[in-house]
Amino acid sequence: DAKGTTIEYSTDGESWSGTIPQFTEYQEGGYPVYVRAKNDNYSNVAEADVVFRITKRPIKVAAGILETEYDGSEKAVTEFTYTVSNEENTAGALKDHKVSAVLKNNTRTEAGEQTVSVKENSVRILSGEADVTKNYAVSLEDGKLTVNQKGGLKVTVDAESLSHVYDGAGHGIKAAEASDAKGTTIEYSTDGESWSGTIPQFTEYREEGYPVHVRAKNDNYSNVAEAD
Repeated sequence: DAKGTTIEYSTDGESWSGTIPQFTEYQEGGYPVYVRAKNDNYSNVAEADVVFRITKRPIKVAAGILETEYDGSEKAVTEFTYTVSNEENTAGALKDHKVSAVLKNNTRTEAGEQTVSVKENSVRILSGEADVTKNYAVSLEDGKLTVNQKGGLKVTVDAESLSHVYDGAGHGIKAAEASDAKGTTIEYSTDGESWSGTIPQFTEYREEGYPVHVRAKNDNYSNVAEAD
């Protein structure tokens, strides 16, 4: 019966007001709201207790993606993305809220790929200086860091070391050099089939000389460099 009825609200069951309580932030368990209606024409006071809930706002935070070519320097994924408020205003960061996050496993130097992640519990969302992270349901998405192999690895042999006057001792070519020594394995062969990191040694004169095959391999390069 609306006629002559006064409706009041309370959040603690003690202080009452005709103004409906307003809530802004998520709170575990929600907010209790007590309602009572009084009317001088009725002998009873009608009461109702409800729980009002503000649910967490969904937001997705994703680590960035970087694909680059090996050059010997450390590469890093430093960026991340996050969803912004949708048209319905039911998900994503509110436009005046600032999002920060910490990335993990986000650097590498050698060729290859790895998953980059957002560190658990590292996401912070601020409204001005106030931390409002608790009002968001944060989901995380991985990114990727890829360092592709580089082409153009080269190996050279010192021409001046290709001959030696017979003196009864064993001799071989001077150690070959790769255009990029870091991570490079140089091997030698006299038949192109059996390879070793040891430089072949020769003692006696031979009319046609001794063939020596050289190859250089490096996991950061797509090619195998060769020299004969």
